[in-house]
Amino acid sequence: MSLGRLVAVFLVASVVVGCGSDTPVGPSSSSTTVSTTVLSSTTTTTSVAPSSSLHYVGTFPQTPPAQPLPLDLSLFFNLPGAASRPLALRPQAIFQVTGGYNTGPGGFSGTISGTLDGSLDSGTFTGVMTANLTGCVARRNYSGPLTRQALNWTPGAQIEACGGSTPLTQPVTPPAAPPGVPATTSTTTIPVTTTSTVGSTTTSTVVPVGALSGRVTNSTGGAAIAGATVSVAGLSATTSADGSYAITNIPAGSRTVTTSASTFATRTDTVTITADQILTFNIALSAAVQTGTLSGRVTNASNGNGLSGASVRVGSLSVNSNSDGSYSLSNVPAGQQSVQTSATNFATRTDTVTITAGQTTTLNPTLAPVTAGGDIFITLSWGAQPPDLDAHLTGPTTTGGRFHVYYAQPNAVPYASLDVDDQDGNGPETIKVTTSGGSFVAGTYNFFVHNFSGSPAFNTSGASIHISQGNTELNSWNVNGAAGSPTDPYWSVFSFTLTAGGAVNTNQIQQFTATNPAGSGLTAPLGVKPGAKRK
Repeated sequence: MSLGRLVAVFLVASVVVGCGSDTPVGPSSSSTTVSTTVLSSTTTTTSVAPSSSLHYVGTFPQTPPAQPLPLDLSLFFNLPGAASRPLALRPQAIFQVTGGYNTGPGGFSGTISGTLDGSLDSGTFTGVMTANLTGCVARRNYSGPLTRQALNWTPGAQIEACGGSTPLTQPVTPPAAPPGVPATTSTTTIPVTTTSTVGSTTTSTVVPVGALSGRVTNSTGGAAIAGATVSVAGLSATTSADGSYAITNIPAGSRTVTTSASTFATRTDTVTITADQILTFNIALSAAVQTGTLSGRVTNASNGNGLSGASVRVGSLSVNSNSDGSYSLSNVPAGQQSVQTSATNFATRTDTVTITAGQTTTLNPTLAPVTAGGDIFITLSWGAQPPDLDAHLTGPTTTGGRFHVYYAQPNAVPYASLDVDDQDGNGPETIKVTTSGGSFVAGTYNFFVHNFSGSPAFNTSGASIHISQGNTELNSWNVNGAAGSPTDPYWSVFSFTLTAGGAVNTNQIQQFTATNPAGSGLTAPLGVKPGAKRK
């Protein structure tokens, strides 16, 4: 096969498989269809015989005052079911036509596909011409007489313009190329290796090349994806309105094909390019998963300090917190997600958050330490607003009464304490219940939250409550699950019973109320509060 003909062959834009075999290539045979059309004239399985190609050289008219451009055009003909028969013995029929052209330096190039009704001596072409322009491809229907001596095609309906304009507006009427004129329809350069031998003789070796073509579609429903980019071996093509693409002059061998399109996940496949063959490679893209970012700070429930090296995990994604407890986890799928936070010698915590695509969601997990005595930790966390939510716990005293731990009485009894009164948003506030005289004070304990700020309401806070003992999280509640009016000043969250041996049984309440669940007559505001201090 001549180099000129080889170059022209690889400008095929729409490959018709005449005798190839379907072979799955890539990660999934259900989403990628591969077939090969053999173009070599040295094999009996060829679908394009050497004598079934024509070469034309002339000019390509342009809309005045633009000057005509030089035109070099090559066509290839395939008669389905009769590829192995001599062309002279074939009857008049419908030929499948593929080809390519260029219009010289400073011009443009394109591809041709369609059918020929009749013979190469006298037939009628009907098909499509494309024009590869900067950043896009123009397409128009063309039809008209075709002979071995000349073409006489007239433009028909426009299929696709490029930025509202197209050079495909004039008739195509080039005569046959003079004998011996090589085809120059390639728009890319075939790699050449040059070596010097003894006697200063220089030889050039043409690197074997093949071609790649097919369609890019949506894996859901199979719709064509226009404007997708298919790249291989430093070459690329943009898909047309029907999802089709063609890339020529690809060095033979194993090649990586990367396909990308807006709102779709980028896909990478490995294919084998064979010299003198066109590989039909159809690619299905899946919609890109919409993602957001989760960030915040992990703290120690016992002192409020940042916790270094804590693991924050969402599904298969994870990140460790920095020295100050801060973390940021990107590419988290949008929607409701379960977040697990863990650290050595701390109880693992689970939160549910809603990730918004393209945005950052804040979560500040507080982990309770594992203590030798099986201490119970109740942690209140919330967002920036309202600035001041207060944790309250009531429970039994050793003398048969009831205690009330909150910001005004952070150490109401020796076995229950509040770590800090947070007054500037986010929290956390942690209440710890421990033993008294070697055992827990048995009875019923009640936990509630007071919106000391008054506004905004509870439903803006994103508040959550977690209760843990040892390395086990016993239960958790979110403010969005509470019943009643979130504008009420109190959120009664849960109660729990505690045995002297430390067995805990929680009971959900989840109710907004207008009256203080502790029954102590507290009203907001209560005047100046003590400053927020860590113990």
